[in-house]
Amino acid sequence: MGGDQLKVKLNYLKFGTLVNYNLGVTTRIKLQFGPQWGMLLSEKVDSLRTPQDIFKKGDFSLAGGIMFQLPLVHFGARFEQGLTNINAIDDRDKWKNQSFQLFAGVTF
Repeated sequence: MGGDQLKVKLNYLKFGTLVNYNLGVTTRIKLQFGPQWGMLLSEKVDSLRTPQDIFKKGDFSLAGGIMFQLPLVHFGARFEQGLTNINAIDDRDKWKNQSFQLFAGVTF
């Protein structure tokens, strides 16, 4: 890639096992942490066309964050740090994912 920085968009399907740890006396605020595995669904590197895979198809990472749980809904934020080198071209450079996630859901 000649040292030029390219814009990359990666779409993953993530599977995680996160532990919820209650903060203080309330059970409404929880710290979350645990491992995740991601499967690469698609990749787009500017308008680069190549038959070679640029990124590995799987990624192992650790996630941590905070969740607020109300009677009917929950929401929060997480940071994810990749542990796997996703560079499928060569081993000269180590590429690792990082992401910040905002989430909301229904509490049963």
